[in-house]
Amino acid sequence: MAATIEWRTQNEIEHTHKTNAILATQHAASCLAHVEALLKTIPEALVFILVRNPLTTLAQWSDSPALKNAGLLETDRLAGVHAPNLAEHRRQQLAELQKLNEPMMRRAGLWNYFAGLADTHDERIQIIRYEDVLEHPAVVLAHLGATLFAGQELALPNVDAHFQKKEDGTATLTEQERECLRAACSYNAGAFDYDLYAD
Repeated sequence: MAATIEWRTQNEIEHTHKTNAILATQHAASCLAHVEALLKTIPEALVFILVRNPLTTLAQWSDSPALKNAGLLETDRLAGVHAPNLAEHRRQQLAELQKLNEPMMRRAGLWNYFAGLADTHDERIQIIRYEDVLEHPAVVLAHLGATLFAGQELALPNVDAHFQKKEDGTATLTEQERECLRAACSYNAGAFDYDLYAD
């Protein structure tokens, strides 16, 4: 019988008390901001972090009120600079990002910040690329089940609703913006096997 990956809202994740559950949420900022505390509190936990090409991510962020000017740095109650339980060194990193005046560079800095939270080299954290799930969901789930869950089959309901092939938004970037983002994010992107200069 397959183990089902259950989608949860941020509020449901915060208040769940289920054990041995495989939960998924799309509120990456809040979860990433406290992943270190999560693993310290629940050392037996396994955390899957979904990453995406930063050029695609940053182009799409331009349509989000909270991310267009990296406004969540100021306003997000769990991941922003004023979040009450944020680690102090993370708060200082966000404070430095607030000093950047150019919106695109603030977004690039925020992506790098999140990439650093994900790329901890902790064996309990598994990095999954969005593009791999989009193209080969069954292969990704089979690999996770075989390597992390003693060969157990994993099921991800409504995968098409969460991983859709659509325009990635990069066509809206000017060549100058592309070069700026490549220079700013290529190092951290390389940790996830993205080559921003390949295209």
